Amino acid sequence: MDFEHRDLERFGDSEKAVQTRTAMDGGWGTILEAFQAAANGG
Repeated sequence: MDFEHRDLERFGDSEKAVQTRTAMDGGWGTILEAFQAAANGG
């Protein structure tokens, strides 16, 4: 399974947009670990 960020430029260049893009990168690992655990019956 591949995940890809697309069209992130739509957020713009404001400070809040930069913070949002940065925060998104940190969240994928947690989301995928939870998905993996659920897929493995855990």
